[in-house]
Amino acid sequence: MRILWRIATLKGLVAGTVNTVLAVLLGQWRSTSPISIALALGFVSYGLSLVLYIRALRELGTARAGNYFSVAPFVGAIVGVILLRERVTTGLSAAGLLMGIGVWLHVTETHTHQHVHEPLTHEHEHTHDEHHQHQHTPDDPAGEPHTHPHRHERLEHSHAHYPDIHHRHPH
Repeated sequence: MRILWRIATLKGLVAGTVNTVLAVLLGQWRSTSPISIALALGFVSYGLSLVLYIRALRELGTARAGNYFSVAPFVGAIVGVILLRERVTTGLSAAGLLMGIGVWLHVTETHTHQHVHEPLTHEHEHTHDEHHQHQHTPDDPAGEPHTHPHRHERLEHSHAHYPDIHHRHPH
C-alpha cells in the first residue's frame, strides 16, 4: 500500500506543479487565496482517486476496475444536474441506465468452480483467510490487515470468486 501512496504523491506533485505553473503563465491565477482549496480538491479528486484506482487494478483486475471507474464522469454529470441545474437529456438518461446495468451485472456476478492456485510469493495487504495461511517472522507487522512478503503454497479448492490478484487462471 505504501507504494500506492508514493505513486499518487509523485504524480500529484508533478501534475499540480505543472498545472499551477501553466495557470500563472497564462494569467489564470489571480490570487493566492484559492491555493488551499485547490490543494484539497486535487488531493481528493486526483490523489485519492489514483490510489483507489491502482488498488482496484491490483485487487479487482483491469477490466473490472476500468468498468467501475468509468462511472465517474456520469457521477460528475449527475452533480451538474443537481448543483448547476443542468438539463437531463435522453443521452444522459440512456447512459445512466446502461452504466447502472453494467455495474449491477458486475456486482451480482457469481463464478464458482474447482480451481488451482499455483505457488506464488508476493506482497500485498491481506488478512489470514483461506488464501493466506502462513507463518510470521518476528519482523512481520502485528494485527490484521497487514503487509509483508509471503508465499502461497499450491491450493486446489472451489468457492465463489472473480478475477482478482489470487484468481488469475484459465477456464
